[in-house]
Amino acid sequence: VDAALLHVLQETALAARLLHSTEPLSCDQLHRRQALSAFRGAIHDDRIGFERQPIAELQSMCPSGYEFLARLYLQGSTMRRYILPSKHWIPHVIHSHDSIKLARRALIGAAHWLLHHPQRQAYASINLTAINFLDGSLIDQILSFAPEIRARLVLELTEWRDPRLYAQLPTIIEHLRAQGLRVAIDDFGAGYSSTDVLRDIAFDLIKLDIRLVQSRRSSDHALIDWTLRCAEQNGAHVVAE
Repeated sequence: VDAALLHVLQETALAARLLHSTEPLSCDQLHRRQALSAFRGAIHDDRIGFERQPIAELQSMCPSGYEFLARLYLQGSTMRRYILPSKHWIPHVIHSHDSIKLARRALIGAAHWLLHHPQRQAYASINLTAINFLDGSLIDQILSFAPEIRARLVLELTEWRDPRLYAQLPTIIEHLRAQGLRVAIDDFGAGYSSTDVLRDIAFDLIKLDIRLVQSRRSSDHALIDWTLRCAEQNGAHVVAE
């Protein structure tokens, strides 16, 4: 795990240098610096909120769950109306150590909602990166929830950049599932995800990427068919974005 997380420390160090750098920055560096600064300011000022995106059963069209999506509100905005678009900050945050702060906020928001809606059978899902799954203190926080909360909480594994992280995931995910939690793979069929993931890790939900769902290519249709068969064999549910 130490070797796998080495790049996380490097990312964090780079982020710190960018935030305090006085040297000329490239456009990418400048965007990253602004994104990290905006995110940390929002964390400090409690300007991060979450919207619930319903996940509906196709037959009944009734929500079976809700995905909690992070929203960062601009400084000085009234009634939380002005939102900094996610594409401007999430890509810079989720692959850095700052993603753990975001994950903690999401966990608290989802657990609070589940606690105050005990009569509903719907689940609450949050996105976690591979870095988050490897953070021991975050996992301890998740496992500290009451069993009835864990039973309705879904942890969605998002894309990862470093294949070294992948080797540690199966054991951790199996441990979480043994404690009553459900785990999903997000955006399957896009980015770094592959069919090998479904062979190596038992997921409770497989979320197909929207580009895969909307594709007209026969190869993508074949991948969807294979995924449905794999899910059926393993008792998993499939979600089409």
